Amino acid sequence: EILRVEVTPSGNTGINLYQSTTLSVGSVKEISNSAEGYTVTMESANALASADGTTAFFLGSAKGDEINYSVTYGGTDYFTLSSGAVVVTTSAAAKTSAAGVDNTVEITFNGLTAADGSVPYEDTYTDTLTFTISSQ
Repeated sequence: EILRVEVTPSGNTGINLYQSTTLSVGSVKEISNSAEGYTVTMESANALASADGTTAFFLGSAKGDEINYSVTYGGTDYFTLSSGAVVVTTSAAAKTSAAGVDNTVEITFNGLTAADGSVPYEDTYTDTLTFTISSQ
């Protein structure tokens, strides 16, 4: 069985979060030959570690401010997570093409307002998105 995701970052590192914008952060190629189809799940490390796990956010390393963001995967918006994760692809197809299925990953955020409604501290903010593929 072949189940593979290939993540290609867009090169947007050191993003200026002190703006309100949508940015491409990379692409994910899905490759599968599972006879039952496959599922791709996206997980936010910060959301997974938070109390409610429903919102992806950048976490400030020094002051702990949070800047919420949403993710667009393959043209579909994902605003709400469950326990830090969300299924972004469910394919009943038995297999993908040999070239795979490409999906652009974008984030939308308003870095001018922290999650608590204040102006966020000057800081270094991070989150990690993890993509996993599994057969159905």
